[in-house]
Amino acid sequence: MRVSCLLALTVLCFGCGSPGAPVEPLLPGNLETTRIGHEGRDRGWVSYVPVNLADPAPLVLALPGSGQSAEVLRQATRYRLEELAERDGFVVVYAEAWAEGGAASYEWNDCRKNTPQPAHLENVDDVGFLLGVLDRIGASQPIDPRRVYVFGVSDGGQMANRMTTEHTARFAAFASIIAQQAAPENSNCLDPHGPIPVLFMGGTDDPIIPWVGGEAGIRWFPGATAGIVLSMDETIAHWQVRNRASTEGLTTVLPDRDPDDGTTMVRTVWPGLAPVVLYEARGGGHTIPGGWMGVPEFMVGRTNEDIQAMDEIWSFFQEHERD
Repeated sequence: MRVSCLLALTVLCFGCGSPGAPVEPLLPGNLETTRIGHEGRDRGWVSYVPVNLADPAPLVLALPGSGQSAEVLRQATRYRLEELAERDGFVVVYAEAWAEGGAASYEWNDCRKNTPQPAHLENVDDVGFLLGVLDRIGASQPIDPRRVYVFGVSDGGQMANRMTTEHTARFAAFASIIAQQAAPENSNCLDPHGPIPVLFMGGTDDPIIPWVGGEAGIRWFPGATAGIVLSMDETIAHWQVRNRASTEGLTTVLPDRDPDDGTTMVRTVWPGLAPVVLYEARGGGHTIPGGWMGVPEFMVGRTNEDIQAMDEIWSFFQEHERD
């Protein structure tokens, strides 16, 4: 069974084991779904343009994980990006991976090369698709090219890595949630085109992407693999070299706002030509801090509730713009 199908099973369980599904806020901006053909494949994205759009405006490109549609990512992040966009005047674009098998089979052709997903096997042009999305939004909205950002969740984090490795000049910063660097023997992204500010978020008890590195996959489906990843320490070391960042970091234990979630959050910042930032959810799983995964805890692990991931990522993005 393909790993993408296995991940799809997780998504099909979305909402079956986690109470308190977030209610979509009533916001005054324009939420629009767009579908186009790219390489003969049906592709799409959801964009949110606030009423009080800045001129020029920042843009945040959001990339869902395996099996996630744009709508699932909106709900998983509790619609927080759109609330922030309305407050601060930026555009949000949730782009979708190609779904070979229909709903819940979304998968990016990211940095990893030794994975069995159709997007990799067929070498789907996700890079060209995403650059085209940015160009199309830029043609219709007053986007500031110095303030274009990208973040992704899990497989989407791997795709954000590929975009910023191959097209560094298009982005001011990127963030990756629950996605570590692919190991060199499993990576197509070994030739970075320059430093870029980067933020990682991950859980030390992630059952899918092992914090200590090794074979990624779904533990309750033996034999399923998503390739070999570096440990988080090795991932940070990779970016310290690329960004010419210090090996001495400033570490802060953040307030434990929810003592009942079984986790604590630690932030470390390594300054440099471009900074490297890590949010370490100690005891956390394959989840978005402050988000809503909608699946049972035994599948993905604990969710840290001490921070809201979108607030932290947007604050980080606001600190950086391209020259």
